Amino acid sequence: MNGEFMIGSPLEMKCLDDNLIIVDARSDAFFHWVRLPDFRYMGSFGQHGQGPGEWLKVKTLHALGNTLYSYDSYKSELFQVIPDEKLGILSFRTSDIFQKSLTMDVFPLNANMLCAYGCFEKGMLHLIDTLGTVQHISRDFPARDEAESRLSNQIKFMAYQGCVDTDGNGHVVYLTLNSKQRYVYELKNDSLVEIASFQESFPQYTPDEGAGLSVSHKASSPLGYQDIAAGKKYFYGLYSGQNFKDVGLKAFECSVIYVYDWLGKLVMRYDLDVPVSCFCVDEKHKVFYGIANLPDPTLVKFSVVQ
Repeated sequence: MNGEFMIGSPLEMKCLDDNLIIVDARSDAFFHWVRLPDFRYMGSFGQHGQGPGEWLKVKTLHALGNTLYSYDSYKSELFQVIPDEKLGILSFRTSDIFQKSLTMDVFPLNANMLCAYGCFEKGMLHLIDTLGTVQHISRDFPARDEAESRLSNQIKFMAYQGCVDTDGNGHVVYLTLNSKQRYVYELKNDSLVEIASFQESFPQYTPDEGAGLSVSHKASSPLGYQDIAAGKKYFYGLYSGQNFKDVGLKAFECSVIYVYDWLGKLVMRYDLDVPVSCFCVDEKHKVFYGIANLPDPTLVKFSVVQ
């Protein structure tokens, strides 16, 4: 690959139509564009700033049909990420602007409905229309016991933060970062219907008194899913199972990918020979792509055995 391709701090990646897009939090621009399958580096795009085609806080990527979407949580702006191979540029088109506080992510489920995830007073996920009007609110964040259920939903958000994605066909999956839990939803009419939930472990934490919306996680508690990839038939969770006390920041580097069907049932487990901090699935070429620290962040590829 072109030697100019240097990754700073990768947050997310998504493969769509032979285009691999990587979100980088520590670079001159937010997006790296790589053409597949020959790994041709097209450049970096989306400068930091408040002007057109500039962004302040970008962390996620989602696909609906043949269109890739991202959300700037500081500008409250949902926009399309558009690769143009003929011009050799990655362009951006604003889709919607919302004035919804504490929203961390927004992505479309169809032409009329979007899913919002954030630190809300009620619900884990909000179903909204293109005007930003809430149409349906999912269940509140979970609780292990009666004492935890009395905490505010926003405090529980801090404990049960997660990663969320859609298959582009009305399904939404939510995986928790500090425990092993998964929740599967389906868009039916104007509601997000929970069709499966699994709580295999709970986060170990203490609310920070007087610190507002903040919690302290126990250093010996294993981390959960650190990234997610939704496919047409399955969804994939990048799982840590390690803790800060034993391995420090290496806990964010994961060697396990769990594969689940859209009823949330385990189908397969992959054990990677190189740990990665984020990943995506390329169903067309039957591979995973990931970013591994070797020791610098490096793009790597793994075969999918299904």
